[in-house]
Amino acid sequence: IEKLSIDGPYLLKADDGSMRAISVDGKSRLLDKHYKSIPTTFSFEVFSDNGERLFPVTIHSVSRPEWKDVQPEKTFVLSDPHANWSCFASLLKAGKVIDADYNWIFGTNQLVIIGDVFDRGVDVLPIYWLIYKLEKEAEDAGGKVTFLIGNHETMVLGNDLRYTKKKYTQLADTLGMTYPELWQKSELGHWLKTRNSIQVVGDNLFVHAGLSKEFLDRNYDIPTVNEIVSDGLFLTKKERNADKGSDLSFMFATYGPIWYRGMVRSADKYLSLIH
Repeated sequence: IEKLSIDGPYLLKADDGSMRAISVDGKSRLLDKHYKSIPTTFSFEVFSDNGERLFPVTIHSVSRPEWKDVQPEKTFVLSDPHANWSCFASLLKAGKVIDADYNWIFGTNQLVIIGDVFDRGVDVLPIYWLIYKLEKEAEDAGGKVTFLIGNHETMVLGNDLRYTKKKYTQLADTLGMTYPELWQKSELGHWLKTRNSIQVVGDNLFVHAGLSKEFLDRNYDIPTVNEIVSDGLFLTKKERNADKGSDLSFMFATYGPIWYRGMVRSADKYLSLIH
């Protein structure tokens, strides 16, 4: 049996107010703690895949952000960290968004992350927990952190795990559940289910993939789009496509805002851009 890798914590909340905290420590031990009730200031340490202690996190209340923001003095935008902790953290430090201890120092400015934390790398949880932590710190400072849903969030939470590292599926297998099930009742899963897919900041619109003509022809308003994507986040591809032509199936398909690649779909246009 292969050893489990450092992972977590996954905080699974039950309807009766209890919580289960699941993580794997540096000695490959599965830690599975149960709490009858959740302390209001429940906090924990986050570790990277290589065992480095990174930062503490305190859980906070979560709700859907407004879809439209006033333009701050500065906006720091990045996308697709794909579980690459060192790259993600170094970008935020270089941009003076966070200090050496991963605390928010960006004042009343805004950080926008346009999706795709899942897959390819081995530090999914540290990146999500840092975004979650910074969200509260930014709010307290009069700033803002915006995380938008990308196609890899929709893939993994819909149980399409083709790019997911074995350390994650192995933990889920050990617990006797699918990887999406590990997320569905978790604090971070609830947080992801309340994130937007489209955000307007001043005169700028942010979205993971793009807006197709087919999308614009359907004349959606942004809050509706955000709700539809959230409603389908933990559904499988088959479930999302159960009603062909529905708003739900459209949002998760080729011409929806999560997947649209029209700007590079034509080979001739694509080649002309890179030569």
